[in-house]
Amino acid sequence: MNISGSGVIKSNIYDEEINISGSGRIEGDIRCISLHASGSVSASGNVECTGGIHISGSGKFEGNVSCSDMHVSGSVFSADLTAKNDIRISGTCRTTGDIRSKEIRVSGGIYTDGAVKCDTVEISGKAECGSLDAEHFASSGQFRICGLLNVGTADIKLTRGRDVSTAGSIGGTNIRVEKGNDGVTVLFGIFNRGKHGTLTVAESIEGDDIYLENTVCPLVIGKNVTVGEGCRIEKIQYSDNYVIKGDAYVAAAEKI
Repeated sequence: MNISGSGVIKSNIYDEEINISGSGRIEGDIRCISLHASGSVSASGNVECTGGIHISGSGKFEGNVSCSDMHVSGSVFSADLTAKNDIRISGTCRTTGDIRSKEIRVSGGIYTDGAVKCDTVEISGKAECGSLDAEHFASSGQFRICGLLNVGTADIKLTRGRDVSTAGSIGGTNIRVEKGNDGVTVLFGIFNRGKHGTLTVAESIEGDDIYLENTVCPLVIGKNVTVGEGCRIEKIQYSDNYVIKGDAYVAAAEKI
């Protein structure tokens, strides 16, 4: 099914691909093989694709969206979003519900009022969510997580020119927060060196092996804890090893 001008697609089950290069409106729920939009597409119901959904224009889905993979270089809005394999966002994705996928890569922006649940998350752009649950979390961009960042491993690099990244609390096995590159940029042929970003955690960071730089947090609990440059920590609780480096500030440390 191809729409190159404007058209309406009625609620139904379609055993075919849907391609929109103009303006398409879906009335009600729809099931199809795949959906590609380089123009604009809107849907008043739920959208289910056995294959992928690719949006390089704009997509507005009032219901839930499920597919094998979603790639967005334009903008998309939905309620719940579920992708069996991967979600790649180089544009903007906004949801009012949860986001679930095996792998999520964000070089643009992803925003949800709900939870993000997946195996792997990589952020080089911006992400905002209610909570995030992943086996592996890597960020060289900016994130704002209202609740818990629950991870197996976290590799967070704080880069120059970013706003402060925030989380309600962080829990995981291996947590590493460090300054990114050397902070050097080139503007109009002139080299500039600036400060790195900061991670602010409202409640606590808890894990087995924890390494922190440029981190502000009231409580850190772990087996092996290293607090590096730029940190401001009120209390450390550790069971095996504790190291403080550089200009880090720790008000109190307790072996438990």
